Amino acid sequence: MSAEKVSNNAKAVLLGLFILVGAMVAAFAYISLERTDVPEGVSGIFSAAIVGAFTLGGTLIQNLWGS
Repeated sequence: MSAEKVSNNAKAVLLGLFILVGAMVAAFAYISLERTDVPEGVSGIFSAAIVGAFTLGGTLIQNLWGS
């Protein structure tokens, strides 16, 4: 069994996760600034999505490069 666990696509996956988080932040900012009647649950949904994406990224980093 090889000790090397890092795949060639790991950087692309992490870059994709951070782009996803950036897109969510931009969408939330657009919705918040353009609409005056933002539903109450939107903030919680975007927060949960951002936290989930960072958690997934952290888990991926830990599994690939952690000890």
